[in-house]
Amino acid sequence: MVEDEPPLRTVLDDFHVWLSHENLLIDDDDDDHGEKAINSSNKSKFAFVTCGDWDLKELLPTQLKALGLDVPRYFLSWINIKIVIYIHLLHAIMHTRTLKGNDSIFFGVARFR
Repeated sequence: MVEDEPPLRTVLDDFHVWLSHENLLIDDDDDDHGEKAINSSNKSKFAFVTCGDWDLKELLPTQLKALGLDVPRYFLSWINIKIVIYIHLLHAIMHTRTLKGNDSIFFGVARFR
């Protein structure tokens, strides 16, 4: 727990309420009071953009499991910006090679870590 900050469960509950308030969730099912429960099977109208997969693929599920909580469905998918950039650069390189008609052109692409 971070000192002088609310526990993760409270943060996740508040985040879920905010997502609901901003109309970013698509209801699949509601609880008995018509309120969206944090662990319901909600779809989303948004995407998380990450710089790698570790936070949402490894860290959050591990932390929630340790707390006895399920991972909300909207945390199960994300856009890894490193892959998006890699694919964009790969297409740009292939397009440039096609335009030049020279397969011997060397392009250096930094490997993302």
